[in-house]
Amino acid sequence: MQTDLSARLTRIVILLLVGYTISGCSTSNIRWDYDHDVDFGAYETYDFIDGAGPDYEGYESLFTQYMVAAISVEMEKRGYV
Repeated sequence: MQTDLSARLTRIVILLLVGYTISGCSTSNIRWDYDHDVDFGAYETYDFIDGAGPDYEGYESLFTQYMVAAISVEMEKRGYV
């Protein structure tokens, strides 16, 4: 009797954990905003602000390096220099 109850409780806990984990995989609600009065088609260049973000005094994390490289690739594909 005791092992049957323990097995049932274990299954319930596992199912709850799996359900909780799967619910975290739901789609994100992404929002953005921009100045509707600006003609972004007139821009030809882009740059990154020095010192912005969590990096400091010459240190650049791998994530920052990856993001800068990925953004640069996409901006150059669109003709920005």
